[in-house]
Amino acid sequence: MARHGTNVKLTNKIIRVLEPPITGNRLFYDSEIPGFAVRVTARSARSFVLNFYASEVERRLTIGSYPAWSVLAARKRAKELRREIDNGNDPMAKVEPSKTVAEVLHDFILPYALKNLRRPDHYAYAFGRLIGRKAIPTSSAASAAARKGCMKRKFTQAGLP
Repeated sequence: MARHGTNVKLTNKIIRVLEPPITGNRLFYDSEIPGFAVRVTARSARSFVLNFYASEVERRLTIGSYPAWSVLAARKRAKELRREIDNGNDPMAKVEPSKTVAEVLHDFILPYALKNLRRPDHYAYAFGRLIGRKAIPTSSAASAAARKGCMKRKFTQAGLP
């Protein structure tokens, strides 16, 4: 049985018998690839991770969950990521920036809400108010009014009053 902090060659058999911690999670490192580990949570969830340093900051990238990812597939992906890191690249830097609440609402309203909700005009008004007041930090009342006008034009173009 592998213990926390020990390096062993990760196999399906070892991963299946790893005992979950009482709280939080534990990492069990692979002996072949530096930083490659399986994370076991208190709820017995298991996932493959890769710890590495980028710009002097320790980072942890989740490769995938077990058993959806086999040990061999996760090890192969970890080797690819490790090569990329060794070449000076940060694989986590490629992640797209998250969307603002306004962008999420916009993506929801036009393709879905206007076609599928019973009274889309009511939702459009409420979402427009939310975007104008809460979701986007405003620098002035004029910019908030401009955003509301922009949303109103989009709703009108989509066939709303």
